[in-house]
Amino acid sequence: AFFTRSSCRAETTIYQPLRFFKTLPHVHMISPAAKLVGSKLKVGLLGFGSLGQHIYEAISSDPKISSKREVQFVWNRSCNALDHHGVPDTLRLSDLDDAPSRGADIVIEVSHPNVSKQLAVKVMQAGGNFVVGSPTALADHDTELSMRETAAQVEIR
Repeated sequence: AFFTRSSCRAETTIYQPLRFFKTLPHVHMISPAAKLVGSKLKVGLLGFGSLGQHIYEAISSDPKISSKREVQFVWNRSCNALDHHGVPDTLRLSDLDDAPSRGADIVIEVSHPNVSKQLAVKVMQAGGNFVVGSPTALADHDTELSMRETAAQVEIR
């Protein structure tokens, strides 16, 4: 699910990671304010399990994808996977609470529902789009409501 100012509602999408990023050239579908001219869409990843790794690899190695997107940061509870995939220290986010201030245009949570609960509103308040990769985060009515309200109120880049 992702939250945007334009929709003010959760959009649920089931996708294959590579297909998802190949469709992202149409940034206006995510947020009208996110139309980038002459620059790349900055992506933050929260979680580096199978899905996070696929997204990272797609952005890093596919020229069609990397020409329009770049990884802004990656967070994971353990550094083992980041080390194994050679994620540069400059992209590693050591403190999860720093995610909203890193300037990502879109932050994708693929780690744990509590991460969405903790950061979705903060990321949107900082101007970023937020993708909920753990759908059970939206099972908590208060969490979903706060995401919807924030998406309706803030200016998303």
